[in-house]
Amino acid sequence: DGYLAETDFLGGVLAVSPFTPHKLETPSGQLRMQFIFLYYDANRNGRLEVEEVAKMIEHIQQLRGQPHSDAMVDATALVSLYTEPFGFAAFHDAAQKRMLNGTSPLLRTQQDLLEAIRQQRQGGAPAAAGAGGPG
Repeated sequence: DGYLAETDFLGGVLAVSPFTPHKLETPSGQLRMQFIFLYYDANRNGRLEVEEVAKMIEHIQQLRGQPHSDAMVDATALVSLYTEPFGFAAFHDAAQKRMLNGTSPLLRTQQDLLEAIRQQRQGGAPAAAGAGGPG
């Protein structure tokens, strides 16, 4: 119907919160991984293409303040380890096995959105909240 369901909205707010744990075996970690996967699946085909994985690796490097290596080479090597398309199961497996390390800071706001709204309603200073990966 073109509208975002309340549960999806609240799930998104929870997923991007800096306070939401990113332990992959927990429900909150699973939620975050699903949102990260969907964010980087730019063509919405249900799998991450090498270029999409490379963009994620670039964002991880930026967030870590690391010099940029050739993310395309790293992404190609990672995706080639899987015989099936690099769908959510492969993405989660790669993160769990630390072959794709550093997903925790991806898709985080600088401040919890609900806390920012609460502060604004109480007359506090407006908070800047940026989402997604860099750039």
